[in-house]
Amino acid sequence: MRRSYRAFTLVEIMLAIVIFTFCIVSMMTVFVEGMRYNTRAKIMTQAAFLCQAKMEEVLSIPGIVIPEEFNKTGNFEAPLQEFSFVVRKFPYRYVEGAKTYDSVALSQIHITVFHPVNDRKSPLVELYAVKGGVGEQE
Repeated sequence: MRRSYRAFTLVEIMLAIVIFTFCIVSMMTVFVEGMRYNTRAKIMTQAAFLCQAKMEEVLSIPGIVIPEEFNKTGNFEAPLQEFSFVVRKFPYRYVEGAKTYDSVALSQIHITVFHPVNDRKSPLVELYAVKGGVGEQE
């Protein structure tokens, strides 16, 4: 009785190792990208909540005048000090017919939140609201 043994050749083994290595490197790349997007989504969610909280703080001030002592630019408190914000107020403009009017009772509030993930070049989150104070003038 003679048994015949067949084995893999060295070329077949090397080809299998190359294919396996390529698959592992591809999966690691996808995993790293997924982690990066997951971290960015977490940062954007935090920025959205911080922006909304700052807007609520501004809207809780009575009238349309933002007091001078109100901090309009800066960083949030620890542990979120890497986020910075800018609060801006503009007159509310509306168009009636062909004329543009500035409202004395309404103003536009713009709040922008930045984070180093965007290199602070472009806003991470922006929020706009119209604030009213009937009969007030600046």
